[in-house]
Amino acid sequence: MKKALLFALALVAVPPVVVEAQQDLDELVHQGDIYLKRGFIRRNNLTPYTGEVLDYAPGRCSRRDSLDDGGCRRWVVEPKSEVRARGYLRDGMWHGRYENFRSGNNGHYNMGQKCGPWRELGLPGGGSYSQQAQLCRTDLMCLYNLGRSRVLVDKRYPSC
Repeated sequence: MKKALLFALALVAVPPVVVEAQQDLDELVHQGDIYLKRGFIRRNNLTPYTGEVLDYAPGRCSRRDSLDDGGCRRWVVEPKSEVRARGYLRDGMWHGRYENFRSGNNGHYNMGQKCGPWRELGLPGGGSYSQQAQLCRTDLMCLYNLGRSRVLVDKRYPSC
């Protein structure tokens, strides 16, 4: 009897610990600049998501081992095994530290706006990739060299 009483007292005295799991970005609904989470019981009930998110790289199937029905016998990279980006959403918008492991982009967001120092994939000497690609138009060699010439560039946005 004493053990049961002590156990019940311990359950009441210890506050519950809430652990926020990291959310897969693919499981959120993206509308405009906002990421929404579906309700647990009412699936059509969408609310802006707040919490840490991970963006996983899609799996890659070995070309010779792909099945006719779209399945895969052998994966080069298993689906959901490689984290592509990590960040934090507040009220559905990027907020706080953001890291993209594939492109090397990293910096901070303040309610959806880039702020402070950023390291982004860009072109040496400035200029945007899309502007340069328009100049290349249909010249495939020009586009190829443009893609190879991208480097990480330090940029400054308004302070957070």
